[in-house]
Amino acid sequence: MRPLSIRLFAALFGVSVLLSLGLAVYAGQTMIFGFPIKPDAAATLAKRILMIRILGAAFALSLMLLVVLAKSRAARSALALRWVLGAVTSVAFLRGVGLVDPGATGDGAMMALSLVQLSVEALAILLLYGEDAAAWFDTGNWR
Repeated sequence: MRPLSIRLFAALFGVSVLLSLGLAVYAGQTMIFGFPIKPDAAATLAKRILMIRILGAAFALSLMLLVVLAKSRAARSALALRWVLGAVTSVAFLRGVGLVDPGATGDGAMMALSLVQLSVEALAILLLYGEDAAAWFDTGNWR
């Protein structure tokens, strides 16, 4: 049976990935950039940001499965690095650095949800470094 920290990680990380995908789709459709840009270029940039976020979520999900099913220490470490990369492409960060206009409709709620998503994901990853999670990774990969 999986330790409590691993089960909590899976639940919290799953919620985080769903929030991330929802924010990516919403932001990809409603981006108003904080600098002058032609409409075609804005659409291209929004699509690229959306694709990066979707691929990042798919990568995170695959790492989550490696941690939960295969007890992969390397995946655990990669999740921490992936969190940093996810934070840099998050809606909150993009709004904070001025890449996206902070006056867009629903901006406050989207920024708050983005910060919640990042916090939930960080908490989930931190759970992987607890005592009972350490025991999970110390046992052999094959039973």
